[in-house]
Amino acid sequence: MALGARHASNVSTVLHATRSVPARALHAALNVVDVPMRALQRLVGVPRIGWMFVAPNLLILGLFTFLPIIIDFAFAQGDTYTSQMRQWAEIIRDAVRVGHAPPDAPTFADGLAVSRVMDRLQQNALHAEERRGEERT
Repeated sequence: MALGARHASNVSTVLHATRSVPARALHAALNVVDVPMRALQRLVGVPRIGWMFVAPNLLILGLFTFLPIIIDFAFAQGDTYTSQMRQWAEIIRDAVRVGHAPPDAPTFADGLAVSRVMDRLQQNALHAEERRGEERT
């Protein structure tokens, strides 16, 4: 019996030694994180430690969400569509005062010509579609 108890004791010592290797590795891995976190807690205080985890997310959110919105508002305050409309209205005003449009100014005739071209393109597209439909049948 003494031999059996002694053998069991040796097996238990070997098992304890092998279990302690992974435990030591895990302990060392956790200490890698624990040491800087303790220093950070001393630096900022325990109540504010949560902000250290939230701050990177807020930074990314601010950088990629709010910064583009702010930039858009900044550019919208500059040259807008209103200034372009003002230039067009000045051209029309000057043409009415003089009695004729400058040669490079857009006129109603230009708009009418564009409308006619667009109508022709639409008709050609419809005819081409009809021909394709007839060819398939």
